[in-house]
Amino acid sequence: ETNKIIHKLFGEDPQIAFVDKPISDVLYVEFSLESEPDEASVLIGIAVERSDYYVDDYCGFWGYVLSDAKIVSEYNTKNYGKRCKMGDRVGMRIAVNDKKKTVEVSYYLNGENLGTAFDELEINTYYPAVVVHYECTKVKLIEKAAMPDE
Repeated sequence: ETNKIIHKLFGEDPQIAFVDKPISDVLYVEFSLESEPDEASVLIGIAVERSDYYVDDYCGFWGYVLSDAKIVSEYNTKNYGKRCKMGDRVGMRIAVNDKKKTVEVSYYLNGENLGTAFDELEINTYYPAVVVHYECTKVKLIEKAAMPDE
């Protein structure tokens, strides 16, 4: 098993890292927080291919703000899940609902299902993504992670 690290070393602009696999059916990805996700420094979500995210500008991005227990999108911010801390594992399940022609996103914290965060997103080419805002922020992609049993 190999691990990929997203590590922001310097700079003021947010940095986004895409998992190199678009979602076509059901995909589960999991990340380990290698630094404290303070002050909205880490967002995990899905994105269309856009890489110039700024705080409060979530056009084409739907995500979970790990330090604030909130989900965000272009049109909405609401309370969701639990606050995360260094050492936590955050999983994300993305599923295409062929009957409804929609995409649904759910998150897991240390194996616990936090419920559906986004549903009825229109069918599009989405990529799992991590947005990091501050220097020294570090998140690890856990490759070959298995979705927790329900």
